[in-house]
Amino acid sequence: MEASKVDNNSSKTKAGNWFSRWFTRYLLATELYMVEPWEKVFIHVIFAIVFGLFWYFNYSIIVYVIAQIRQSPHSQGSLT
Repeated sequence: MEASKVDNNSSKTKAGNWFSRWFTRYLLATELYMVEPWEKVFIHVIFAIVFGLFWYFNYSIIVYVIAQIRQSPHSQGSLT
C-alpha cells in the first residue's frame, strides 16, 4: 500500500518538475521573466487569443477544404 503512494507522489513530482522546467524555458525564451506581473498576464492572454484564432482557422477552414478535396469527383481517378 505504501509503495503505491510513493509511486503516485513521485509521478506527481516528476510531472510538476517537467512542467516547471518547460514553463521556465518558456519564460526565458520569450523574455517574460523580466516584466511586471500584469504585463505577463497581458502577454499570456494575447498568446492565448492568437493560438485560439490559429486553432479556429485550422479547424474551420483547412479541415473543411481537405474534406471537400477528398469528396471531389476529380480526386477519385487519374491526376489529370
